Amino acid sequence: MAKRSVANPTVGVKEYITALTTFKTVGQFACLDDVVPKMTSESRGVRPADIIGLARLFEYLLLNGSSNGMIYPSQFEAATVRFLAEHPLRTTTLAPEIFAHRFTEHVKVCFSMLRLLQMEDSQVTAKVRFPKTGGFRKNVTTAEWIVLKGLEPVQMTRRTRRHLH
Repeated sequence: MAKRSVANPTVGVKEYITALTTFKTVGQFACLDDVVPKMTSESRGVRPADIIGLARLFEYLLLNGSSNGMIYPSQFEAATVRFLAEHPLRTTTLAPEIFAHRFTEHVKVCFSMLRLLQMEDSQVTAKVRFPKTGGFRKNVTTAEWIVLKGLEPVQMTRRTRRHLH
């Protein structure tokens, strides 16, 4: 039986806010709803464009301690609400708390898709089938594959942030 991945307990609201702020600074976008026009809350709804649009955020999260592709949803949501207090939404009429919740779910399922892609790639047999990611894989372009391969989470059970630097 495979071990279940868990989020890094040393990563909290502060690290999530840092990742979001760095993402905004480097991405040079006006507000978060410009980057994520359509959010999903289930793996089947994840499109390659969803992950590519947030690739830098995933990169910062992976580097700042969420290296196995897991986040603490309640803490990430709290960080997003605090981030939105400083950087308000522009194109959506949703309340910041509702947007933060949906955005957190979106990030969770995108990270889940990255982990599923990695798991299915590592378990390829003579009969190649991708039962959970097949539809996603059909829509990925070559350029998007290059970005996705650079975002693969590290498979680990317990690793502290100090081991990453």
